[in-house]
Amino acid sequence: MNRIVHTPVPTVDDTDVRVVDVVRAYEFLKFGPEDIAHKYGLTVEQVEDALAYYYEYPEEFGLVAV
Repeated sequence: MNRIVHTPVPTVDDTDVRVVDVVRAYEFLKFGPEDIAHKYGLTVEQVEDALAYYYEYPEEFGLVAV
């Protein structure tokens, strides 16, 4: 599993790509993991890790887990 770096906003390890940007592409633009990986220069594994992190720690993004 790739790490997520905790800067003021969580980013994918060794990149400047914010987790929230990956999530927006997935949730709102309906891009698949492969498309997101290509768009941001990530691996599919990094995209999946970013999405998993977002759903595991919603409070870091101002969301309330239900």
